[in-house]
Amino acid sequence: MPQANAEQYCLDIVHGIAGLFDVDPGVRPTWLSDIPEKFCSADADFSCLIQELVEASIIDSMMLVSLDTPIALSVKKYGKLTLSAHLVSLDYKYPEGNVLYEKGAFMFLEDTLELKGATEEISINDISSDGHVGNEIPVCSSLIPMPFGTWHGDYLSTGLTVAAPYLVPNHNIQCESDSIDVLSDNHTVSKTYLWNDNWKPPHPKDGSTRCGCMTIIDQDILYGVMDKLDRKLAYFAHLSIWNREKDYGDYSKVDRTFYMLYCKE
Repeated sequence: MPQANAEQYCLDIVHGIAGLFDVDPGVRPTWLSDIPEKFCSADADFSCLIQELVEASIIDSMMLVSLDTPIALSVKKYGKLTLSAHLVSLDYKYPEGNVLYEKGAFMFLEDTLELKGATEEISINDISSDGHVGNEIPVCSSLIPMPFGTWHGDYLSTGLTVAAPYLVPNHNIQCESDSIDVLSDNHTVSKTYLWNDNWKPPHPKDGSTRCGCMTIIDQDILYGVMDKLDRKLAYFAHLSIWNREKDYGDYSKVDRTFYMLYCKE
């Protein structure tokens, strides 16, 4: 076998990468309280709940811009809530039925096998999505280390979100013991946390294990970008619940989505 091919096969089965391997998963943030579970109510007011969720997250001038959390087992055996922040043009109109998401950003680590440094460059034009009118860009991007390490598959299936490189000048990633940080000129501007919530390997076919992930960002950075780009802040929520009548067989999936402009209190 040619050496180049052998090297690539070896990279595909690397168990862990430096940096990410050293980030210890924590516990579900206490400030989440039971807010994610309230989304499961048939008469849930998504607008109020999103506002409550974001306001509860604001600590030390950092605020929530991405969330992927399993619903508590006491409420739903298989359910998860995702929330993503987007910067929308002033004339933007959300196309009903569309799912807004955080695009992937690759980070190639063949030379170092360490999650550290800059991701690939992404321009706003490349990342924007059109609405019925205007366009939107996600505040975060989904980080895809290459290779990522086979032991981190649960995290990757959930999604590692970090502040998008096109929003942060001199974008630089650094792993700490409890978070994945994005730095700009040696100043931490966002932090990504991971946790396991009563982790179990079984999950629905198109679902994920009980890993949670959230990203918070410096408010001054976020609002500065909004002013610079002349955009508004919006949030998109997606609730997924999997049910089945018996302990075997296929699941039926229920999805609820909601889009709203965010108003600072």
